[in-house]
Amino acid sequence: MRVLIMGGTRLINTAITRCLIACGDAVTVYNRGQTDNLRQNH
Repeated sequence: MRVLIMGGTRLINTAITRCLIACGDAVTVYNRGQTDNLRQNH
């Protein structure tokens, strides 16, 4: 599934975003500022 998360860098949306990615969904996060919360380790 393709998902757009608005404001995905705060507490609740970070957990939701990580869960969706872990389930194999294609996630796009839109936020207004900069954050390191969702950086993935490659």
